[in-house]
Amino acid sequence: MNTVRAIASASALLALSLPLVAQAETSAQVNPSILSTNNQLTLFSQIQKVDYTENGGTYGSAPGPLDTENGSISGGGVSLSFMEDAFLGNDYLYLSYKQASGNIDYVGAYLGSGLPYGSLHSSSGASIKDFSIRYGKGFVTGANSLITPYLEFGHHRWDRTLTAFQEENYKHRYYGLGANYQYAATDKLILSANVMVGHTMSAEMDTNSAELQSTSLGNAAIVRAGLGVDYAVSKKLHLSATYNYETFKYGHSQLNGNGYYEPDSTTKYNQYTLGVGYAF
Repeated sequence: MNTVRAIASASALLALSLPLVAQAETSAQVNPSILSTNNQLTLFSQIQKVDYTENGGTYGSAPGPLDTENGSISGGGVSLSFMEDAFLGNDYLYLSYKQASGNIDYVGAYLGSGLPYGSLHSSSGASIKDFSIRYGKGFVTGANSLITPYLEFGHHRWDRTLTAFQEENYKHRYYGLGANYQYAATDKLILSANVMVGHTMSAEMDTNSAELQSTSLGNAAIVRAGLGVDYAVSKKLHLSATYNYETFKYGHSQLNGNGYYEPDSTTKYNQYTLGVGYAF
């Protein structure tokens, strides 16, 4: 899935959700099984597939990939969600923190060697941390369904260890508009589909390299789409699984006094989680 197609798909899903919101019964009661799922503390493990590409074509560099990193890392996290009648009715609050780390494959070239992309194959360390918060309002769209448009803010950090002597730390904040659709297939099984379209803010990269050090990066669109399932083993104990696809870009930095810069890049994540939750 390329970025343009991802943005188009996510935008289409958001557009399709608007008629559901317009037709929603604001006075109807949320399905109790969905409500239970939305009031929950969850601990989860995750596998995160990383697909990162730095691109040439800036400041006279040859077009095409400069380096790529691909591989899967593992980790876990915690999420906390509430749905209560607070301000707007069926108010929804969701907080999440997750992290993953491991080694992934690096393909590129030694800096300044003049050799082409692909002349160097190695392994690099990756540590990724994400925090997000959402606020939304749920709209009942049927006896067994709910759609919740929301506003999300978050922070992302990737610590990239290329060698024992070179580390690069990428980070950004972001905001986005999204919608989460939930359907109670049974009184225990909740299916969900989620989409968000947003924009990065304050993107930057810090490095211990003497040639570049800290630099600001260009901001760009961020898109996420995913599916989820939640099963109530009992009234309090829930098991869950999710899949999310996410993509965003960084624009290139300015050329510094040493003649170095950080190129533009594209990042794609495939994220899989398994969770155990306590409903309250």
